[in-house]
Amino acid sequence: MNNTVKTIVAARNIKGASIIGIKNYTNTQGEVSNQSILVGFNYEKRLLKDLNSLKSIAVKRKLVELYKTETKKEVKKVYNKLVKSLIKRTSSEEVKAKLLEQGDETMVKSQAQIDAYVSIAKGLNAKDTNLYFKGLLMSKKVVSVGEYGEDKRTPYMILKNKIERLSKQMKYKTFKLTNDENLSVQGIKIEPQKNEVVTA
Repeated sequence: MNNTVKTIVAARNIKGASIIGIKNYTNTQGEVSNQSILVGFNYEKRLLKDLNSLKSIAVKRKLVELYKTETKKEVKKVYNKLVKSLIKRTSSEEVKAKLLEQGDETMVKSQAQIDAYVSIAKGLNAKDTNLYFKGLLMSKKVVSVGEYGEDKRTPYMILKNKIERLSKQMKYKTFKLTNDENLSVQGIKIEPQKNEVVTA
């Protein structure tokens, strides 16, 4: 049984929320890390938790600290956009469908992300000829630092990331499997196999 089949079988046995371990994961910048993600959790409830955190008095107080390095106008602009996005994404299915029909930018992007992948099992998706694990980042340990080069994020994205960290927004991660990783799924250990191409 090759790793692709092992991964699919293990993922399809997931019941409820479950932790998946991914060791020796190499990103596009060459960074190697060991990470664990949570799959099978209630995504909508987590979004609501993020919204409540973002709107809390504690976070609003922390935003004031950003005024020391960022303009108040820009901080409020980015903050309000984050809040509006979460309100839309946590609305009823009827409201979301109506927003999508109207071409709302937030909902169009959200739907595009859904349509881009084929769901195989909890947390496991396929796109083109590759398998991907998607989940809530629980832990990360860098084994080998990569080469990131110049930060090409826009000022908006940099400020957005700062606000997300302040409010402890969930880190929803996507991992493209390349067969160089060591996986731990439902107690099943899946180790790299040489010359195997991971396909769906």
